Amino acid sequence: MAVSLAGTDWISWDRTHLRVSWAIPFAFAVALIGVMALWPSGVLQHLVINDFRSYLHYGHFPTLVGDRIFEATPRSASVYWLANLDAPILAFSISIMFGALWRAFRRGRYSSRHVWLAVFLAFFLATALSAHIAGARNLLQFIGVLCLATGALFDEALGYEPRLSRLVSAAVLVSAAANLIWLSMSFTYTAFPATDGYRAFLKENENRLRETGSAIVYGSPVLRLYAKESGIALAWDISEMQWTTRADAPLPAETKYALIPSFVYSDMPSEQPMRRVVAGQWKVVWSHKADHAWELRLYENPHASSH
Repeated sequence: MAVSLAGTDWISWDRTHLRVSWAIPFAFAVALIGVMALWPSGVLQHLVINDFRSYLHYGHFPTLVGDRIFEATPRSASVYWLANLDAPILAFSISIMFGALWRAFRRGRYSSRHVWLAVFLAFFLATALSAHIAGARNLLQFIGVLCLATGALFDEALGYEPRLSRLVSAAVLVSAAANLIWLSMSFTYTAFPATDGYRAFLKENENRLRETGSAIVYGSPVLRLYAKESGIALAWDISEMQWTTRADAPLPAETKYALIPSFVYSDMPSEQPMRRVVAGQWKVVWSHKADHAWELRLYENPHASSH
């Protein structure tokens, strides 16, 4: 709807009067009828609003931000991710939008396009910051609308000059590609899901896996999947590592092994048992490090009984 209305004068402001067309409530009514026709249960049974409310009130999720894991992710993490992962998009988008708004201010008139894009940007930004934050992926919707708004205001911000538009477009594409290449090749940045080494662990530790005893594993479903594919029987009593930064996280005394990636033993708070006890007191008996992936380590409890 915002895109279809961008070229009209349904909303306008000339520094004196704000004019809103009567056609706006009519357009909302048409949109509501369309939604009800395509998805009646979403409206009549309040599924849309209930899902949206659940999204906003979803419980916190411990998240890696930089080199620290937070139990409740701060809102400032969104700025960190935008600046570190999407710096070219953020810089060009802000420049284009401010340039377009400045030209509109100098003309003394804002159009309906400015109003609609501002409303959508504000809505998606507020949603991203209000909902639970479980990683940079939460910002994808906002980034998509930000790119849409940048494209809609691009020519206006550059004064409708074709040569300048082509040069800036090329600069945007080149910088975005360079940023992607730099992130993919940089040894200082590793994506949070980039855990690796489970296949190598199964291949190099078949004898250990025949031992009886309990083990705590980060990513136990992955380990079981690869073990099933490889035809390797797991004699361990495996439990998933509880994903929390709390100092009272469970670590049973009878646990013999712990298989964890490096962001657990290095980026968890110092009082968390996986860092304080396992990384601080247990012995590293196996490790695996691949390019652009987190190191995976197997720790052995020196006080656990052997079988």
